[in-house]
Amino acid sequence: MVDPYRFFHYYLGIMVRFADIVTSKIKLGVPNKITPVRVGENAYRFADLQVLEQLAESTSVPKYEEEGPTFEVIGYYDELLELAQDIGDRVKRNKKIDPFPILSIIHSITAANLTDELYEYAMSSTVDYEELPGPTMEATFASMKVGEGMGYDEKMLIKLGLTAFLENVGIYKVPEGVLTKKGKLDEKEIKTIKSHPIISYKILSGMGEKFRWLALLALQTHERSDGSGYPKGLKEDEISEMASIIGLTETYIAMIKRTPYRDPYSRPDAVKFIIEDAKLQFPIKVLKAFFNEISLYPVNTYVRLNSQAIGRVQSTNKRRPLRPRIALLYDSEGKRIRSQKVIDLSEDPLFYIVESIDKKDLP
Repeated sequence: MVDPYRFFHYYLGIMVRFADIVTSKIKLGVPNKITPVRVGENAYRFADLQVLEQLAESTSVPKYEEEGPTFEVIGYYDELLELAQDIGDRVKRNKKIDPFPILSIIHSITAANLTDELYEYAMSSTVDYEELPGPTMEATFASMKVGEGMGYDEKMLIKLGLTAFLENVGIYKVPEGVLTKKGKLDEKEIKTIKSHPIISYKILSGMGEKFRWLALLALQTHERSDGSGYPKGLKEDEISEMASIIGLTETYIAMIKRTPYRDPYSRPDAVKFIIEDAKLQFPIKVLKAFFNEISLYPVNTYVRLNSQAIGRVQSTNKRRPLRPRIALLYDSEGKRIRSQKVIDLSEDPLFYIVESIDKKDLP
């Protein structure tokens, strides 16, 4: 059983526990009639991180992803970031949310096939993670990437992206004192935090019957296949597949981000946690797509090699996700490398990544 206070979830710019992983359930009043996407899969079992490369063996994909964001990618990101900031202000002032500008941008992104590029850019962005919009952007593009890996068509990807972008709006209504509390939460405070999906449901229901599906999905993103989620403690195929995708990507992103109270988990350690401790919380189909699509070392991530040299990920290899191409920046003694030197870990077995590091920790 996972200790419910083993992790802190500094997601959405506030201190929220990894309450998704607790086993205690607090029953709250929510709609009973929810139509899920049926998945009907058994629990996924993994041995170790080597499964990531095994899962990708049969996938026919280009070897490397392109490096660096285009002006188009940056433009879409900035537009969505501005909308995310506006939504927070509107929720706090009890104003309605207009989903159509969001839909328009997400549609343009899917039509231009830019989800991968926007995910990489979001993961390398310097947006302040003490604010909600940054993690919202990451969760949106990560969820869309997983959706692509599951074969979603454009219409489903747009729905998935819109849901990931808006499903946590209810968190703006939770008292800041509860969200930023450093110590262990009492039962009343846990109940307050667990109420935010219901608040999101009510806010999104204000968009009208046309977007009722969105409100219902937002109500399920914190549910888990083993029944450990909230607010209703739904299980397995009672939970919509899209909600499980968003729940998994949020869990991963929350773990790899630095907070005022703990250092971030490395991406491999976060994946190992999901494999060992949370594998029963998500459908096998979603887990497979996640491990195939989400790079452990996105472009522009800083990493330390076993030689103690430090470099920046230049491009990723979906067939061998643990072995990207690295542009070396500092040698084993911490001295800056002046001439450009690139090492392809997929072709050089002597070197491997031991950890990802924060830019502020560079020599």
